[in-house]
Amino acid sequence: MEIVKFNCPYCAKELEINPEFAGEKVPCPFCAGELALTAPMLAGEPVEVYRACPFCGEKILKAAKKCKHCSEFINIPGETPEEILWTGNPSIFHFSLAFFIGLILLPFGIGFIIMGALILKVRSMRYFLTDRKIRTESGIFSREIHEIKLKDIQAVSIRKSFLDGIFGTGSIIVCPAGADAHRLVLSGVGDPEGVNSIISDARDRLPGI
Repeated sequence: MEIVKFNCPYCAKELEINPEFAGEKVPCPFCAGELALTAPMLAGEPVEVYRACPFCGEKILKAAKKCKHCSEFINIPGETPEEILWTGNPSIFHFSLAFFIGLILLPFGIGFIIMGALILKVRSMRYFLTDRKIRTESGIFSREIHEIKLKDIQAVSIRKSFLDGIFGTGSIIVCPAGADAHRLVLSGVGDPEGVNSIISDARDRLPGI
């Protein structure tokens, strides 16, 4: 059987494939990009695997669910859109000790450094609740991301310290099913009871829950 030659849509390297593998998905041996060996591709027709991010306009993969440039979540065409129910950052009052130290030291200059670092820390932590999952992102120069699907949640609890009670904040602890699963902690959330109610309502709407 005649070998078919085509260019990888990711790296443009010329590839050779046996047409009997049509319909399968294989990685490119050069860039590891996933190739769906469709009839148009094997016929030499150009295949576009990228699209423009609808938020920032940068080039991203068509299958991408989140833009690597602006970090916005992307809905894949034909897929039911994921609804964002709530987003938030930890309250600056959650770091009350650092906040009051910075406030006291403002007249001496160093307080501005402490307050600036504290604000940067708060803004670098982001919480997302959608109709499918809970997600936390943290980090300034590199991002650390953790998420739990709503259907995998076993329990949700609220933890409040004495100062949380004063400032109306608290931490939401999300425990997934499974002994080895790691819990998710949303620290310093304003109105934690309200957010917990949103989580409960979202879980109640899941099919089969």
